[in-house]
Amino acid sequence: MKQQTLGILVVVAVAASTAAFFATRSEPTATAEVKSGDKLFPGLVDRVNDVAKVEIKNKDGGFVVVKEGDAWGLVDKGGYPVNFDKVKELVVTIAQMAIVEKKSAKPENHAALDLTDVDVKDSAATQVKLFDRAGTELAAILIGKARVTKGFGGQYAMYARKLGDPQAWEVTGRIWIDGTATNWLAENRQVAKLEKSRVHMVETRHADGTTLSVFKNVPEDQAFAVKDLPEGAELKWTGVADATAAALEYLSFEDVAPRASVDLTGLTPTQTTFTTWDGLVLDVKVFEQGTGDDAKSYMTVEASFDESKRFKKPAAVGPPPPSETPTDPAAAPTPTPADEFVGQSPEDVKKEVDALNAKLSKWTYTVPGYTAANFKKTVKDMLKEPAAPEGTPPSDGELPTEFGAPPAEGAHDEHDGHDHGAEPTTPPTEPEKDDGGN
Repeated sequence: MKQQTLGILVVVAVAASTAAFFATRSEPTATAEVKSGDKLFPGLVDRVNDVAKVEIKNKDGGFVVVKEGDAWGLVDKGGYPVNFDKVKELVVTIAQMAIVEKKSAKPENHAALDLTDVDVKDSAATQVKLFDRAGTELAAILIGKARVTKGFGGQYAMYARKLGDPQAWEVTGRIWIDGTATNWLAENRQVAKLEKSRVHMVETRHADGTTLSVFKNVPEDQAFAVKDLPEGAELKWTGVADATAAALEYLSFEDVAPRASVDLTGLTPTQTTFTTWDGLVLDVKVFEQGTGDDAKSYMTVEASFDESKRFKKPAAVGPPPPSETPTDPAAAPTPTPADEFVGQSPEDVKKEVDALNAKLSKWTYTVPGYTAANFKKTVKDMLKEPAAPEGTPPSDGELPTEFGAPPAEGAHDEHDGHDHGAEPTTPPTEPEKDDGGN
């Protein structure tokens, strides 16, 4: 893995981003009082690559990310990788903070700057601590409200104070710190990505022993077919099974934990196996725990390679080659060469399997219910509802035929714009003439 360092901005950005603001200001001396232009944490810029642990806390809780080797992980999630860019932005922003001006040192004024301690009710501050590998604290800060407008020299500014020090400062920089631990997780929380076009077949095996199998005969088929349809059954529409084959294209999780820490004892999974044209096999198990609002869907994923599943394209038969004697019996059609196998080589697929298992095999993922449903489809979900036998009485809520039937084909209503009401079934009788007599 390429080493990830935090010092990208140390050499170039420090000088470039602050030159205009500090160009006319004198450098502080060792004995000088802290003043505008001084770093809030002198020397931290030179030690950003020593940072190996970051603690983040607010009034709602907190979390810790640590560096193991070249990777950063979330401690509460068993070291699951976090988005390195978030770590880099936070550490470098703190290292670059330079004082603009002194603000209040009175605790009663801190709330207006969102700088009250995080254990104080309704605190809006975010507390950040930085440590090196030895556990030495490099910085501890409360970050508060951002300044509404840019300050002198076009610099963004915000309010901050060192933890344990009542003195508040306006400092250069601006950052929003995401206080939700799972939002720090890497790769936009995507579990795996398997393009539908690469899928040859998918088989879902349910706890009751029933199975749904969808497949394509050749990669050029337009839609996935369903195996072993019941006699007389029809698919809801052509391509209804495509969503099952595409279930791994955009698979993201809500939460994640080390597999050993999630107790799935007694739960029978629904198991869905995806097989690609080149022999990659992804086995997805979905476990359901709890009911109602407490229901959770857990998922595990394993990768393997099955050489027997590699698909070899059938050779196409082309026209006979040109011949001076077309009637020659030897002038028979000859096969047109085709790709021997579809997809990647076995060596490349095996490398892919190793990479996938390194990423997936240690974790149990929590996924939304609607995501889990894509891995639990049945044959019935693919089929049209059977037509009701002739003469079947209407179900509850269905209008009787005389009220709900559409007009017969070809029938039309000649309407002259007036509402004449229903046509009488018999003509009215003529009124008796009045001859003037009583």
